[in-house]
Amino acid sequence: MLRVAIFTAVPLFILLGMPSLGLAADSDTWPYYKLKHFDDFRGDGHYFSWLKLSVVWLLFLGWVKTTDWVNQDSQGLRIRFKLWIPIIAGTFVAALALFWIASNFALGMSLLAVAYIAPLGAYVGMRNRTVEPEQRVLTPTHLSDWFSSRLHAIGLGGKPKREVVGPRHAVRLRSRCGDNEAANDAISNGATTLPGYDAAGELLSELLAHRADAVMMDVGREEVAMRYLIDGVWHNIAPRTRETVDPILIVVRAICTGDPSGERATARGDFEFELQDVKYVCQVTHQKVEGAIRVILKLETLVCPFDSLESLGMHPKIADVLRERIDDKNQMILFSGLPGGGLSTTIDTVLTGTDRIRRDCVVVESAEKYEREIDATEVYQVASGGSTAETINSVIRSWPDLLVVRGLKDVETTRLLCRQAREECMIVTTIAAKSAVESVVRVLMLKTPPKELAPVLSCVVHQRLIRRLCEHCKEPYEAPAKVLQQLGLPTDRIKTLYRPPQNSEQVCEACRGIGYRGRTALFEMLVIDDAIRELLLGKPSLEGLKTLAEQKGMHSIRDFGAVMAGRGETSVEELSRVLKQ
Repeated sequence: MLRVAIFTAVPLFILLGMPSLGLAADSDTWPYYKLKHFDDFRGDGHYFSWLKLSVVWLLFLGWVKTTDWVNQDSQGLRIRFKLWIPIIAGTFVAALALFWIASNFALGMSLLAVAYIAPLGAYVGMRNRTVEPEQRVLTPTHLSDWFSSRLHAIGLGGKPKREVVGPRHAVRLRSRCGDNEAANDAISNGATTLPGYDAAGELLSELLAHRADAVMMDVGREEVAMRYLIDGVWHNIAPRTRETVDPILIVVRAICTGDPSGERATARGDFEFELQDVKYVCQVTHQKVEGAIRVILKLETLVCPFDSLESLGMHPKIADVLRERIDDKNQMILFSGLPGGGLSTTIDTVLTGTDRIRRDCVVVESAEKYEREIDATEVYQVASGGSTAETINSVIRSWPDLLVVRGLKDVETTRLLCRQAREECMIVTTIAAKSAVESVVRVLMLKTPPKELAPVLSCVVHQRLIRRLCEHCKEPYEAPAKVLQQLGLPTDRIKTLYRPPQNSEQVCEACRGIGYRGRTALFEMLVIDDAIRELLLGKPSLEGLKTLAEQKGMHSIRDFGAVMAGRGETSVEELSRVLKQ
């Protein structure tokens, strides 16, 4: 944009110094001045109309803005931007030159307006025919959303029904499999020459436009079955042909393996890409399924999108207890969740909220799974087939204040962490489980001695993700008394529940007809006190721990989910789906 402005502003200012009848102030006669000293005569000035100059300048600024938009949008959509930019820029610059020659301001201004509107309108008309309806610009819906967003920004009017369409940015893929940055650059540049490079970028852009976290492609003999993972639920979309998908897969394999031909198969890998100033990592996995090869592309942001525990959906009281306990030493905090349940994001948010300047923070994680990099933390990766316990043994020699281990899998690692928690260190670790109580039992099932776990275990936090109802199309209905009783909600206070639209004739643009938009996390916390420690040292069982936790007033995920349903933030059906997982 800056180059366009400079390129055009220079001749504009040069031409402003030339006499122009079109921009002169209206006057019946030219004033007469008596010249005493011809060499010193400058005249009294004020010959230009500042109103006319302002109109021309505003039109010029609008042209610079829209030309920059066309430049970005055409490159993102791959619509012959090398052709459209000269047309739009050249036409206006030529009209600007003719404007200064014209002696009539109205005639020159009309010429400038036509030179501005005609090429821009031609581009908009052409690009609107190539994109999805919700991506079209200058339509009545787009203009309505644009004005609504401007009014909403200054505190007037409600929020627009959908986000205002911006320029479609180009997607550039970057390899991560090289030994160094130079090798990654070479692999990335080589992939740009492959025929499916643009199609791969378009697929990633389409994923983000649909708010999808992943795409699953089952590659059969003739066609490819496609599914999008949106808010944790897979949705079928129209299948594609092998001719359109195979070039994309070749590019993906080339980026992940470094093979320029893209023909070498790979079981897993990842690469980076950037879209609209946001950086992502795409994790790639290959699986053999019946009669097809399944390829999954899963997207993750490089930067944690949450800045506090409350923004995750955690109740403030639970967040306060967690923050207080994580600042202590000689303790272990256990997090649990289901696979794909957002546990990595929660750990990242916890790390982001801790003081990593005064506390030495170390993270031990598997090299097979992508995890975000957190500033001021030292990361040790366990290679495939390697020993987590051996990695921890090499880490604890540096005496970290906070040690985070992602994923408990064996008794050797668990006993080592329990021992380290007694050595002036805070331990944060994770395990796969269906509840906070079950998390403790699963640690014991690893054959961890209760006498080693009970003294150091401080609290257990379990989470699940639940979808939010779309605020634009959710449908109210009379709350059945039986359902409210099952949820433990007051029948005298709650009269209405909400659900996705049942028989809507019009598809909601905000959620694309799904009925849900976005997710939040439900949390439950089991605080380990003397009574629970006594039970762990005696005869621990799942039912015994659950009964004791209920007696101490622990609020379960079911309780927090019921409150969400009562507030109309989610549906009873969605809560039931989450609890059955």
